[in-house]
Amino acid sequence: MQAPPTERTLCVVLDLFGVLVAFDDSLVYDRLAQRCTSPQDAFRGMQNLVSSPYLIRGKEQLEDLHACLKRDLGLSASLDEFFQLWREPYSEPMPGIRSLLRSLAGQCELVLLSNIDRYYWPVARASLPELEAFRAVQLSFEQGVAKPEPEAFRRAVVASGVPVDACLFVDDKAENIEAAASLGLAGHVFRSTQDLQATLRARGLHVE
Repeated sequence: MQAPPTERTLCVVLDLFGVLVAFDDSLVYDRLAQRCTSPQDAFRGMQNLVSSPYLIRGKEQLEDLHACLKRDLGLSASLDEFFQLWREPYSEPMPGIRSLLRSLAGQCELVLLSNIDRYYWPVARASLPELEAFRAVQLSFEQGVAKPEPEAFRRAVVASGVPVDACLFVDDKAENIEAAASLGLAGHVFRSTQDLQATLRARGLHVE
């Protein structure tokens, strides 16, 4: 669901993975799988590991995950090695997004709403200095809730300090946009920075 043109947007709520940063989580699974008894089987068994519901909600520790992978997949990496492999970057800023964030700063409030674990967050944050200008950073591992749970969107709107009808939510997953819409939060399904720029202009924001 794309947001229709409306009066000037006062806050933009932004997803991290797939919006602010491009990512390839298969890089994580590949480097971990190479340290397992059967790399091909391990790679298949690790799919979606970085978005494990318990991990991104802060209810599972990386130490627990390490123990599970040792038991189930024969992971040979030590705990310290596992932490290093997990934190090795698998994301980078989306093309054009950093300049877009700089142009939005001062025009509207910015809120980050991300499903992410506590261990990779410092890596992602370091790649985007522009996050310092955000009014709020809402992280699933700190909040204990994750998209598409309604409470995640409600907290983001509250953190913005702006009425919900003056907010725009940007995410690369249509199901998250639809869930946010049930709370009255207009949305934009991210496909490219240029496409997002067009939506922002239609909502009264000046972006290059």
